[in-house]
Amino acid sequence: MTTNTPEVGPIAAVDEKRRVQVEAELRRILISPGFRTSKRSQEFLRYIVSTSLDGRFDELKERVIGIRVFERLPDYDTGEHSIVRVKANELRKRLAQFYSESNEPSVVEIHLPKGSYTPEYRWTNIEEPKPVLGSEQFEQDQLKEQKSAYSLSWSAGAVALLSVLSVMVWYFVHDGLPKNAVEQFWQPVLHNENTPLLCIGSPEIWRVNESLLIQGSLPATIPSSAVFHDVDHYVGWGNAVALTQLGVFFARHGKEAPVRLADDVSFSELSLSPVVLIGARSNAWTMQLANGMRFFIDRSDQTSVIRDKTTGKEWKYRSGAPSIDYVVISRIFESKTGRMIVLAAGLSHYGTQTAGKILTDPVLLQKALQGAPKDWAKRDLQLVFRVEIFGRTAGEPKLEASNFR
Repeated sequence: MTTNTPEVGPIAAVDEKRRVQVEAELRRILISPGFRTSKRSQEFLRYIVSTSLDGRFDELKERVIGIRVFERLPDYDTGEHSIVRVKANELRKRLAQFYSESNEPSVVEIHLPKGSYTPEYRWTNIEEPKPVLGSEQFEQDQLKEQKSAYSLSWSAGAVALLSVLSVMVWYFVHDGLPKNAVEQFWQPVLHNENTPLLCIGSPEIWRVNESLLIQGSLPATIPSSAVFHDVDHYVGWGNAVALTQLGVFFARHGKEAPVRLADDVSFSELSLSPVVLIGARSNAWTMQLANGMRFFIDRSDQTSVIRDKTTGKEWKYRSGAPSIDYVVISRIFESKTGRMIVLAAGLSHYGTQTAGKILTDPVLLQKALQGAPKDWAKRDLQLVFRVEIFGRTAGEPKLEASNFR
């Protein structure tokens, strides 16, 4: 780690020589272990550095970064979706870790000040090191990685165990049942040359620095600096169950569907193949891509609600004995991505896991489609279900409303 007192120069003062130094340092950072495993952090850092060196400071704003780096829709709600702020905090931590662990001297250090998206360059009073070896090969590797739209980016050991158990249960319980309704529903996906993408949400997790723990308990007052956002490490139980059910279904039909966390999927990747969006509030793409349908999930204060644009009716999660949850299943042939999308979500995790069951159980789906038009398999459709929760078990879903167009 460099111990010299850094010279922090104005961005506008970066001449051609210093630009070359910054770009060399950028390459050195991107091939480091802490960044090589995070495509998003690489793209984020590369964007803010190149943009600032070009003097395009008006493009270093949250909304612009959300659109250009994380490929959110132009009208996305920055207050509702905090991916840029979360990834910026993650980037700061990765940069701090890089410089704390680096044993090589740096002519210039790249930092991202808190509360800003404009990088800061700190020149040190040392000689310029030799060029970073392997940078050309690294750039070639990056081009190859960018051509691969689907790289598995989530790690949840519990989900893997759940997958094995659910495969066994699903196989023995459902193998002998008729599959007409389910196969008709999924026919456009099963016959598509592109493998479907399973896009799953991750819950909001905030953790407290463990150093505050005193004999297993927390102090009465906790400073905000001790609370941090832990992202991309967890998957909700209902999402995991639905993911397993759908993954098994596609595998049995010769489709090894890749799985991605919603925060790590760009809009351009969603436009490459059919997509199944699992989860509601935890899945930012669900909230953006399905809001044009008749039945849509909306937030009311701190709760979620399914609204009917036509009648104004609302379905809200109800606690009590028994609790009542609601499920919305949507299939859109021509979505905003230009590809077919399927939404499977409940207002709570019970509803989401029930959605996965409906979409893979021919008996349940056939029952829900009894009054559907004869050509329902060729139409966009939406189904709203009511589910009673007994203890920790979801009951049989009952159709509340449907729409075909």
